[in-house]
Amino acid sequence: MEFCGKSCMHGHPCRGLKDENACLPCLSCNDANQKHTANDMCMICYTEPLHSSPCIKLECDHIFHYDCVRQILEKRWIGPRITFGFSRCPICKTRVSHPSLEEVLQPINSLFEDVKIKSLTRLQYEGLFNCDAINKPGGIFYQDPARYAMERYAYYECSKCGKIQMILRVPHSKQRSLYILKFVGIDAFCYENCSTKYRSLSHINAIGYYNLIIDS
Repeated sequence: MEFCGKSCMHGHPCRGLKDENACLPCLSCNDANQKHTANDMCMICYTEPLHSSPCIKLECDHIFHYDCVRQILEKRWIGPRITFGFSRCPICKTRVSHPSLEEVLQPINSLFEDVKIKSLTRLQYEGLFNCDAINKPGGIFYQDPARYAMERYAYYECSKCGKIQMILRVPHSKQRSLYILKFVGIDAFCYENCSTKYRSLSHINAIGYYNLIIDS
């Protein structure tokens, strides 16, 4: 990605992207309202200052190297469980959004909505919309059932077909049972890959899940 090539009214080169609709705020001018300067380190790579590579300003007003942001989005989550911390600003945790990243963000946002809907569906099935975690003032999930559901249920991507095929939930109790939920129509590989570990299989018709239970 190339630098913008334009300059501000004081002659400082723009450190934004080429052909952006609006230039990046000047990182070299003395502006008390500006959160970043040209010599600040990129808070993603921690190796180069902002002026060393084209930058973007996210909707939360934090500025990073464009390539650094794109790389963490393309690498996605770490580990088998689908999580979305990688798609949030490293500083303020606001969801990343920028016109130059629409192509890479589109599938991530679609996956986020898919996981959210499935998590809320499961939460409703278990009758937990009125639990204390969501309705007790002061809690981290207060009036945020989607966030609570997405923390409670863990989804995984099938290594063969790429679909979201499993949910792993460790109950919030002293029980040592481990539940793995699988959607109807699951790829055969997903089931064969783990079926030898489980003692029982039951089908929950209400919402179309397979429930495999391990007694540890």
